[in-house]
Amino acid sequence: MASCLLVSYAGYPVMMSSFFPDNGLASLASSLKAAGHDVLVLDLNTVSTMEKLVPAERTQQLKAMLPALTAGPTQDDLKHLASLNKTLEQDLDDFAPWLIESVESIVRQRDVHLLGFKLWSGD
Repeated sequence: MASCLLVSYAGYPVMMSSFFPDNGLASLASSLKAAGHDVLVLDLNTVSTMEKLVPAERTQQLKAMLPALTAGPTQDDLKHLASLNKTLEQDLDDFAPWLIESVESIVRQRDVHLLGFKLWSGD
């Protein structure tokens, strides 16, 4: 019997369905369990994960820009948006170690023999 970890992570959500549980991983998990394997599905397409990916401060900054962007952005608005985009890219770089540590911790705790990833939302 192998210890299996199946991870679902699609990155930034593009629509609400990005947060729906993944049927493909559920089917794979079911097949592995039926074959006698110990299986854990780690679904990282959750609101709490997204809150780590996009800090609250960044969300507030984006919300504050929304009226200007929808009314017709100025050059300054676009420059500010470009700057904010660079900050979001840094946030993503800062997020990566948390993601790696989360998966690595489970791999070590459960002595995982099979590690599988689904890295898209399927939409």
